[in-house]
Amino acid sequence: MTYPLPFGPLVTSVKTNKSKASLRQVCLVDFQMARYGSPALDLANLLYCCTSLELRQNHMDNLLEHYHTTLITAIIELEKDRCSETVGTTATQPECLREILREEMHRCGKFGLGLALDMIPISTCDSDQAPDLYVTSHDDVLMKEGEDVSIPVWTCNELCRQRMTDLVKELVEKGDL
Repeated sequence: MTYPLPFGPLVTSVKTNKSKASLRQVCLVDFQMARYGSPALDLANLLYCCTSLELRQNHMDNLLEHYHTTLITAIIELEKDRCSETVGTTATQPECLREILREEMHRCGKFGLGLALDMIPISTCDSDQAPDLYVTSHDDVLMKEGEDVSIPVWTCNELCRQRMTDLVKELVEKGDL
């Protein structure tokens, strides 16, 4: 199976190609966490950590179809100049890649839940409960005897509870858990 290099974190550098009148093209570039893997890992991260159940229920198929179409276009564009033998093979056939993406999203549901367990509490907690992301070691913080700075975020936030409940129910109903 062939995988692209997923982009890693959701923070990206943007390179643009501007015409005089308007923005013509945007290219997301981020080499912080380049890795060889399924694009479904990044999609699960984005869709399960950053969207609501309502958005996923109403637009998941459209979002995946748009991603699939864009991926096919990019693969064909990148491959036509490098390796003409690949264009037109199963590696670039839309039906084949659509099914692979669907299977990968099913397989990566657990990964998306794992990321959500970490990220949703952080993104929904009160600011005084959020971890200090600039602390790099125990030496950077004045600690009391026995205190640990690596305590996970604990929030009583209703939004967090609802999003986590919705996600687990959704993944169970889809058979992804």
